[in-house]
Amino acid sequence: MLGTYDKTPKTPAWASEICGTPAESIEKLALEVARTERCAIIMSPAPARTSSGSQMCQALMCLGAMAGLIGKPGCCAACDKGHAWELGGYSTIFKGGGMLGEPRNGTLGSIEYIPNPLNDKKVDLNEMWTSIVYDQEYTGLDGNKYKNPTHLIYDRHENFLNQGAGLMLGIEAYRKVDTVIAQNLVMTTTCKYADIVLPVSSMWERFGDFTVAYREQMIWTSQVCDPLFECKSDPEIALELADRLGVDKNVLRPVSEKQNVVNMVAAAQVSANADDTWENLVSITEEDLAELGVEGTPQEGRIPILDFKRQGIYTIERSEGDGRNYVPMEAFRKDPENNPVKSESGKMEFYCQAFVDAVDNWGFAEVPPIAKYIPAVEGYEDTFSNWETKEKGEYPFQIISWHILRHSHSTFADVPNLREAFDHPLYMNPVDAEQLGLETGETVLITSKWGKCLRPLMVIDTIMPGVLAMGQGAWVEIDEETGIDMAGSMNVLCGPKLTPTGYQSYNSTIVRVDKWDGEPLQPDYLWEAREVFEEE
Repeated sequence: MLGTYDKTPKTPAWASEICGTPAESIEKLALEVARTERCAIIMSPAPARTSSGSQMCQALMCLGAMAGLIGKPGCCAACDKGHAWELGGYSTIFKGGGMLGEPRNGTLGSIEYIPNPLNDKKVDLNEMWTSIVYDQEYTGLDGNKYKNPTHLIYDRHENFLNQGAGLMLGIEAYRKVDTVIAQNLVMTTTCKYADIVLPVSSMWERFGDFTVAYREQMIWTSQVCDPLFECKSDPEIALELADRLGVDKNVLRPVSEKQNVVNMVAAAQVSANADDTWENLVSITEEDLAELGVEGTPQEGRIPILDFKRQGIYTIERSEGDGRNYVPMEAFRKDPENNPVKSESGKMEFYCQAFVDAVDNWGFAEVPPIAKYIPAVEGYEDTFSNWETKEKGEYPFQIISWHILRHSHSTFADVPNLREAFDHPLYMNPVDAEQLGLETGETVLITSKWGKCLRPLMVIDTIMPGVLAMGQGAWVEIDEETGIDMAGSMNVLCGPKLTPTGYQSYNSTIVRVDKWDGEPLQPDYLWEAREVFEEE
């Protein structure tokens, strides 16, 4: 902080030049944090989705420790709260049943968990497309270099082609390999560029699923209709393929989907007082087993299994002083010697050599052992051709991607009434719009070194000059003559940049904006939807 080693004191003025926040505001915030007994530093995941985002996460944890915000009720350091339940605590109330899709005692429900034998050879997401398109070697998790002799891509359900950085390279990769197979509920971008599409049933067409909701809830979803047309569930598709590949289906799936879900429900347990005494979540009778059409053993529990199935949600009731509060790292804070954290020293490590060693082993990028500001690749500094004189370069704008109301990530991105209800423009500050001679509603061309797309412009005061924003998740629509995306799919503009631990740096993207001299964009809710149902 004091610049003892690098001769650059990290003053509010130093930070202000980088982030644009006035130095006096930074100093005021620092004093408020220092003087407040209970303080929560809450962030979204987005700031970490930059090419140096891991450094910011490490810095915020250090700040939280310095300010005494770790392991104390009412405090928080760098969690986004929406994912706070992932910090632990649910296992003090619920356990068993293969919850969250994690193997419990080597099984997922009643199915043996089989680890991936190629785990160390996994390709970094940021090298996936380049290793295929350019025949480049990639770095595996073991740090070794491998060729990527991919001939077939099988996309299980994620729409990753649309949602991964370097979308234009991804399309090239899809066209280069011999075969692409996709399975999904709807005609996503991944399915659009696949050779074979297998229609998948929705969660409403299946017997059900069992999972943790938030910390104090368990959810059991149930079927509401039969599968449409020839749709099959993901496990059914896997079994059909296994049969054709000569794999014993009984090894892959020794019990039915229904039996496996009921087995998971039956295995779930609840701790009434979070005191490590456990009882079954559900009670089961012989009559219940007969009605469900499954095998099993009767048992006592907190709620009859058929009641749980009808209600769909079981929630632990809370009351003041019930002993069920959970504060991450509270035990470490109170007694660090007897409750060490999982580090070599057993303590929180501001200087973390283990992090450096792990990243060095992967070979993706280099990191320092301490939290340090490292300018992002395609970040703010790269918008200038000359940092000292602040002369802007070829791509003068930073662009960030955010969630918009018309869809959840890329889910529902093709629904016309949602497209009509919620627009999908490029957001720009009035200062920038005036300099470029642009107005709200005009069609603009957005260009990065990776691709181009068109969007109508929305001029707003609530975004900084020099920064643009656009919603993420739109299904790409490439004009094959011009190579321009008409839909405003954010990952057309984002490139596959290597990062220390392999995460994708969506928000390290720089672009330029030009007035479009072609035909204005037609509102995309008028576009023809990709889903067409025809009666025989």
